[in-house]
Amino acid sequence: MPKPAVVRFAIAAFAAAPLFAACGDGEPAPATLTPSAVSSPTPARTLASPSPPPAVSEAIPLEIGPEAPFPENTALIIETGCWGCDGPPRGLDRLYHRPDGSWSIETLVDPSRLGLSPYRDSAGAERWPYIAGYAIAPEFSEIAVGVCVGGSCATDGLDSWAPDSLLAVYRSADGGVTWEKLGEIAAGLSLGGAAGPGRYFVSRSEVRNVVTYEIFPDAEPVIPPAGATWAFAVIGGKPLWGTEDSRILGPDGSLFVDFGADTHPGPISSDGDRTVIAWHWTIFPSEHTDFVSVIEKGSTSTFELPGLSLAMIPFAGQSLLGNVTHPSGRYAPSIVDTNAYILRPLGEPFTGPDFASGRNHIVAALRGPFARVVNTGSCLNIRDGPLLDSNVITCAADGVLLHIDSAEPPAPRWLEVTTPSGTRGYASTLYLEIPFP
Repeated sequence: MPKPAVVRFAIAAFAAAPLFAACGDGEPAPATLTPSAVSSPTPARTLASPSPPPAVSEAIPLEIGPEAPFPENTALIIETGCWGCDGPPRGLDRLYHRPDGSWSIETLVDPSRLGLSPYRDSAGAERWPYIAGYAIAPEFSEIAVGVCVGGSCATDGLDSWAPDSLLAVYRSADGGVTWEKLGEIAAGLSLGGAAGPGRYFVSRSEVRNVVTYEIFPDAEPVIPPAGATWAFAVIGGKPLWGTEDSRILGPDGSLFVDFGADTHPGPISSDGDRTVIAWHWTIFPSEHTDFVSVIEKGSTSTFELPGLSLAMIPFAGQSLLGNVTHPSGRYAPSIVDTNAYILRPLGEPFTGPDFASGRNHIVAALRGPFARVVNTGSCLNIRDGPLLDSNVITCAADGVLLHIDSAEPPAPRWLEVTTPSGTRGYASTLYLEIPFP
C-alpha cells in the first residue's frame, strides 16, 4: 500500500493558546515614528529590519496560477471555525469527492458530536467546551483531540487562566468516525502532538503564568532544553521548542531552524521525508512578507507567498497543500507546485457558499483510492479471505474509509483493503461505496 502524504502528528497550535503556539506571531511593539527628511505632514515609517536575512533574499517567488481542481483520490481534513479571529477551532471536517460526483462534507469531531454540553466555571459563568489542540497520524490511523471541559484552559492567553481548568482527551482509531474518551487532565491547557500511539504531549498550568509539559496518560514530565521558552510543535513524536528570538530548537536544544532576524515561524508539518514551515519576515512593525520553507534531506528550499499562510502540509510528489491569502483578499485552500513555482487556489467545493467565510485550514490529507463503508447499520466485517466463511479479523463502522489495496478484485464482490489502523483484509463490495464500477 502506498504511503499517503499526510501531516504526521500535526498540531493545531494556532488553535490552542499559550502552549505549542505554532502561529508564533509575536510581533514586535510598534516602532516610534520619526519625522520625514522632507517637509511632509506624513511621518516616515521605521524599518523593523534594515536588510533581509539570507532566507528572505534567496526565496523563490511563487506565480499565481488558475484554479486547480480538487485532488483526485484524496480526502482532506480541514479545521473549521471563524476566519479573521483568534478563536479556537469549531471542529474537524472530512472532505472528499464521491464516485457519483457529489461532495462528502462531514464533521468528524466537535464538542457536540462528542456529546458535550455547556458547563459553568468557578465564577458561575456558562461556557461551551472547545477544542484545544489535536494530533492526526498518517493514514488518519489515529486522531486525538483535547477539549476544554472546565475553567478557561487559558483560551485567551495565560492571563485568562483559571485554576479549575480541565482538559479532556478523546481518541479515534478509525479515521475520526468513532471516538473514545481517554481521560481528563486537571489544570490542562492543550493537547499538542503525539509521542506515540495513545500517548500525547499536553501542557498544564497549576500556577498562573507557569506552564509545564508532560506526556498523557503517563504524566511523564517533559523538560524544555536551555533557551527554550515554549513547546512549538511535535514532529515524529518529538517536541520542537521556540525561543524568544524566534529560533526553533530540536528536542535536545540543538538548533533546528533559524530564518534570521525579525522572522516569525508558524505552523510546522512533516510526512517523515519533508518538513514544511510557514513563516513571515517583518519589514515594518505592521507589515510582513510571507514564506514557506521545505526541509528535505538537510536541504532547505524557500518560496515567497503572495499573502498570509496559517496552514501548509506536504502532499503528493513535490507539491504542498495549504491555505494562502491571495491578492484578491480571499484566504483560499491552495496547492503549490514547488517544481514549477506555481500556487493555484483550489476550486470547488471551496468556492461554494459552505466555505465562503470559514477558516477551512487544510491540516491533513489521505491519498486513495479508498472505499467508504455504507449501509451496514453497524459495521462491516473485515475478513482474512474473500469468502463469507473466512475469519473476521475486525469490523469497520459505517463511514470509515478503507484503502483499496488491489486494482483487481480478488474475487467477485470482494476487495482487498486496509483499515485506518493498518489491518489488512477483505471486505464485501455490497457494503462499500467504491470509486469504480
